[in-house]
Amino acid sequence: MASGESLAAFEGFYRQLDPWGHGKVDAGEAAAFLKRSGLRESVLHKIWNLADQEGAGYLDKKGFIVALQLVSLAQHGQDVSVENLSSSIPPPTMAENVSGSSRAAWAIKTEEKLKFDTIFDTLDPVNGLLTGDKVRPVLLNSKLPVEILGTVWDLSDIDKDGCLDKEEFAVAMHLVYRALDKQPVPTTLPPELIPPSKRGPSPGLAPGPSPAHAVHTQQTSWVVTPGDKMKYDNIFRQADTDKDGFVGGGEVKDVFMQSGVPQNVLAHIWTLCDEKQAGLLNAEQFALAMWLIQQQVKGIDPPQQLSPEMIPPSSRQAKSAGSDVTTIAKEMDVIGREIQDLTREQDSLQSEITDKQQQILDINSLLMNLEVEVNQSQTTLQQLEKQKADTLLPVQKLDKQEAEVERLLEEVKRQCQEETQLVSRLRSQLTSQETSVQNQEQQLNKARVELNNLRSEEANLEQKLETGKIRLEATITAIRAAHTEIAQVRDQLSKLQDTQRNLSTQVGPGGVGDIGLTMATTTASSTWDTGTSDPFGSKDPFASTGNDYNDPFKAEDPFKTDVFQSSVADSGFSTDPFGDDPFSGKDPFSADTGSSKQAAPFAQVTEEDQLAWATSESEAEQKRLEQLQKQEQADMELAMALSREDSKNGTP
Repeated sequence: MASGESLAAFEGFYRQLDPWGHGKVDAGEAAAFLKRSGLRESVLHKIWNLADQEGAGYLDKKGFIVALQLVSLAQHGQDVSVENLSSSIPPPTMAENVSGSSRAAWAIKTEEKLKFDTIFDTLDPVNGLLTGDKVRPVLLNSKLPVEILGTVWDLSDIDKDGCLDKEEFAVAMHLVYRALDKQPVPTTLPPELIPPSKRGPSPGLAPGPSPAHAVHTQQTSWVVTPGDKMKYDNIFRQADTDKDGFVGGGEVKDVFMQSGVPQNVLAHIWTLCDEKQAGLLNAEQFALAMWLIQQQVKGIDPPQQLSPEMIPPSSRQAKSAGSDVTTIAKEMDVIGREIQDLTREQDSLQSEITDKQQQILDINSLLMNLEVEVNQSQTTLQQLEKQKADTLLPVQKLDKQEAEVERLLEEVKRQCQEETQLVSRLRSQLTSQETSVQNQEQQLNKARVELNNLRSEEANLEQKLETGKIRLEATITAIRAAHTEIAQVRDQLSKLQDTQRNLSTQVGPGGVGDIGLTMATTTASSTWDTGTSDPFGSKDPFASTGNDYNDPFKAEDPFKTDVFQSSVADSGFSTDPFGDDPFSGKDPFSADTGSSKQAAPFAQVTEEDQLAWATSESEAEQKRLEQLQKQEQADMELAMALSREDSKNGTP
């Protein structure tokens, strides 16, 4: 790469061709500059192709510096290639320096100048000049900010006379159009924009007022001292936020208001300093405004108009030119000398014009080549556009297919996710079912064991049931016999009750003697031995009068073994209903063997004895009847218990 000094020189060359900071150098300007290296056309053509590898038709800053480095390599006899750019390359040697304003071509083209002159003539110039009032509407029609228009006016008013001639108006319009193209407005007028008639006699002399004006302005000092000017310039730079070299009312309002000066006084000071009524102040005008504000703070009111020593130096030239009549003669002498200088400059410019014409011919040749390349590029571009159109339809189809595939992919992903969730749920259900099956198998095994046990128990119960049925049948037979016996006892009881009533009847009217007589008469043929014989004779008074009675328990005692001992509690009885034998006591019908006396029946029986005997017999029968009823109730409960047991065991 190039060294630091060489790089600074390269950047200096670039700023000469791009003073506006556009970031590029047109092909014509670059070709004219490179030709000053003295190299052959073929070498310059190769250098251009290496610098403009993308075929843009212009050189940016990097490409321009590469071109300069390649020119330097060619001048030093080295191979012109990009690989050699890494070596230390000195700046190239150019035949002429394009930095002088007197040698720079005017940037305003002829057709532009004619258009601007037409506009100038329609504004009714006076003595070839337009005042600010006439130019202001034209500038405002551009809709550019007032700050930019103020800068354009200051740059185009080269002689600072407050008016614009045709050339200055052309410069102003050129700057306006460039600003409309979004190009920055420079803070100082570039040399190529200075009209040739307003350029100095030498490249080093900047355009400015005439020597007579300069002498006149030096005679009056400015009220703002250099120290105050530096202080006010610092404040101005802080207030100039957009860095355009001007400040508006909004930018300096706070600065002015801090002084405490009334607003009407500040407005008057602003009017005095803004001589052109542009709504803007440059650095000198701002410094004057600050000086007047400080004077007001000290108690000195601002004047109604500026005195000569108050006028900023840059504004004195136009005023002194119109008021200093005494220096006209001297100025004429100076103008004469300037005419001579201009004549010499005209000769120099004529020579330069010849060179420029040759350069124009070279540029035209280069432009023709470029036009051929442009035509070829356009043909290639058209072919590429056709190919692009032909390729666009398949690409659109592919885009649609891609979108459809992406949609299907999303759908498949969603289905996969749902299936995965379903498989997870099924696995969970399978695990749960397997666990449930295992539990049910365990329960089934237990149920089988219990079933086997129940079957064994059922067999045992069936066997017991058969035995119970046999016993039940015997019990039922016994119950029936008991019922028959109860009926017989009831008959006997009825007979005894009838006998008792008969006795009571006989005792009542006849007394005991009648009873004894009746009994003696009735039983005269029989003898009643109360000690050894049955008072009822040999015949059982309770014997059945119909069929012979067979004892059902004679063959086998059905209650020999208590088969219901284990199920007494289940049958609802707290005790065995057959535990007590109602006939275990003394036979109520047996003869009293305790007495050995034998006497005639009713021989010694009194009426009280007969009543007592009848009462006792009646009570005994009543008790026996109650015992039989209890026995019958117990037998019924037993039968019901057996029936419940059978239904519980499922026996039909």
